[in-house]
Amino acid sequence: MIKKEDFFRPSEEYSMIPFWFWNADLNNEELINQLYQMKEKGISNVIIHARKGLTIPYLGNEWFSKMKLSCQVAKKLGMTIFVYDENNWPSGYADGKVIEKDPFFAAKCLSVEKIYPVLGKPIEVNEKPNSEIVSVIAVYQDKEFIDITDYGKNGKEPWASKTLCWEVFVFRMENCAHCPAYSNLPYVDLLNKDATDAFIASTHEQYKINLKEYYGSVIKGFFTDEPGFYQNYLEQAKNLNTIIWTKKFPTEFKEIFGYDLRPYLPTLFQDMPVSSKIRKDYYKALTLIYKESFFDEIRNYLHKDGLILIGHLHREEKLEWLVQTESNFFSAIDGLDYSGLDCINRDFPRISEKLASSAADLLNKPRTLSETFGCFSWGLTPNEIKERIDLQYVQGVNLLVPHAFFYSIEGVRKNECPPSLFIQNPYWPYFRQISDYVSRLSYVLSNGKHDCKVGVYYPSRKATKLFTPLNHYEIRKIDECLDRLVLSLLNKGIDFTLLNEDFIEKAAIKENGVYIDHLYKAIVCPCSPDEDIKEKIEEASKHCNVVILGENEGKEGKKSLFRYYQEDEVAFYLCKKMNFGIEANGIFSYSRKFASSRFVFLLNYLNRDNVAFLNLNKGIEVEQFDLETGTTRVLFASKNKKRNVKLTLSSKQSILLCFKKGKDKAIKEEKFEKLPLTFVSSYFNKKEEKDISAHKNNIKNFDGKASLSYKFYLEKLPSKIKVAFSNATDFASIYCNDKYVQTRLWQPFEFDITPYCRQGENFIRIDIENVKGNAYEGLDLDCGLASAPYLLIKK
Repeated sequence: MIKKEDFFRPSEEYSMIPFWFWNADLNNEELINQLYQMKEKGISNVIIHARKGLTIPYLGNEWFSKMKLSCQVAKKLGMTIFVYDENNWPSGYADGKVIEKDPFFAAKCLSVEKIYPVLGKPIEVNEKPNSEIVSVIAVYQDKEFIDITDYGKNGKEPWASKTLCWEVFVFRMENCAHCPAYSNLPYVDLLNKDATDAFIASTHEQYKINLKEYYGSVIKGFFTDEPGFYQNYLEQAKNLNTIIWTKKFPTEFKEIFGYDLRPYLPTLFQDMPVSSKIRKDYYKALTLIYKESFFDEIRNYLHKDGLILIGHLHREEKLEWLVQTESNFFSAIDGLDYSGLDCINRDFPRISEKLASSAADLLNKPRTLSETFGCFSWGLTPNEIKERIDLQYVQGVNLLVPHAFFYSIEGVRKNECPPSLFIQNPYWPYFRQISDYVSRLSYVLSNGKHDCKVGVYYPSRKATKLFTPLNHYEIRKIDECLDRLVLSLLNKGIDFTLLNEDFIEKAAIKENGVYIDHLYKAIVCPCSPDEDIKEKIEEASKHCNVVILGENEGKEGKKSLFRYYQEDEVAFYLCKKMNFGIEANGIFSYSRKFASSRFVFLLNYLNRDNVAFLNLNKGIEVEQFDLETGTTRVLFASKNKKRNVKLTLSSKQSILLCFKKGKDKAIKEEKFEKLPLTFVSSYFNKKEEKDISAHKNNIKNFDGKASLSYKFYLEKLPSKIKVAFSNATDFASIYCNDKYVQTRLWQPFEFDITPYCRQGENFIRIDIENVKGNAYEGLDLDCGLASAPYLLIKK
């Protein structure tokens, strides 16, 4: 149940959790100051992250002295700390200490070399430096497999082909060449428990020893970042045409599946009749070993002391990438206590947010975190910050991890995955607006139960059967379809959950749908279902709407529609067949269900005003929960009959609505008359100019503050009067008759100046500041107003 008093001021657990980059000398007074700054701006949780630029030894005595001081201050302020478990990224190598302990802990991969034998001539396989032969397999017509690894050794005759149509595959274990960020040491073997134990001993155990009094109380847990398999990267041209491996993999694989994988290794690289089964087993074993050897090992260690493990995986954006880097996203993310993702570019549409939030729903994770804004550049504005938060939260994210708060931006530090959303940015004094907004939204969307009617098939198992290290084409086509499908469904206000084969296999087919974590009334497949679930999907089609995308349009049945090619057509079809409670184009929807109410978060994704029609049953009222002010008001009510009500949202506007039974009257919308202001003066960094923006004044690379003055005359004081303008770059503060009114960081730029006005002549000053993209990155972003401000006087 959502309580209004808790919505107004949510508890600390719903605070954002920013990365706090420790990237300099870490002066004690400055550490204390920065923690106080965070708490003052409504931030109660922080992730301490060792980062490039750090001048004290990582995990040394001075490091733990700084950590202890921060814990003391955090305890005093009522804050909690998460520890980022690495110096830079990715997690797992303890800044090189794991490899220093044992070089064999370096990550391993399996390479392949193909030999075409000459009829009757013995096969010769030479040793290669820095590698170890795992197996040599002779294959006849892709169907017969002979392990010839030991032929020609220990008195055994060398192997020679006696007929044509043979191929010989040589498999070697070698070290992965990938190095962690800013390191020249190799990454670690995540399939090796001993390597993980060395990581724990070097990292987590040191915190437990050095910060025992705060461990499990102020220190709530650890953040692990982008562990995964770093080989076969086309971008890096390292270890191409390889798969991930570890010394004990054949033994552990046999314990799981009961057969020796080595004779069938060729099927992982080349399509053969048994490839689907072998690939399915290989990638399933890979996921199981990975989760057990890395995530479970760390999480079990932390859970003993009441700490949790949070973070995200590597390259969640594409199924194509996930097969290689994590194998099965759902299985791997189950090793963390929260689901998670990162957002370090502006790409959209993308699957990441829905994938992570779906995992939280299906695996009963309480939160879905997103590490967001890294590499967005110093040109990131407060308005875009809010837009990106809205875009992620309307897809199920409910915990924001801002990347990042920089301790220092001195020298090269300012260019290391910017921006800093902290004290170095001019909007920091007003950051409470962002933190309160995020806390309120996180509070509501972290409670209740996700309420959607559509499940979208996410073919992670099918992808493993299609995958070879050098051929991702079929999976890439599925990815492209998924991206289009996501946008198409969201545009029509259709909320959904991604379901892979593991969950569909366990589904219970009911008379009116498919029950997994809740009842789904429709299943959409972006490709033909994997053979393992084909019968389940066919059975489901008898009881709910099933749509399978493909090139050939098929006949529509009472419930199902097969081979419906265009993704947009799928969304229109579902809207025709089902009632989603909203009719819209370009307005995204996400809902949480409670015992006696339903909260719906809506986002107008378009850059223009837009309209949604809400379907209200008899006796339902719709109450807006204002995320900026923490207040509420009834917008619509349907006392005696069903109603369709019209909701208008401005460009990129979001709104949080509560649907519940009630008899309150809707508050009438205020109406205003628009009147002009008289321009007085324009100053840019105290230099007088003629126009209202830097670009209009022919000022390039402007960095600083623009001050625009206006005046207006009132014969009498109205009941309400506001100053408004369409947009400001990048945020604006208003003064009325020399009195400060308000600062707004994002649209709508409307300011209530009623208490500050007087009869007769009145003066308005608009101070506009820009972010640091021009100053730090040589950009030429505008600063000022796009069009003239105006008055809104209540009629």
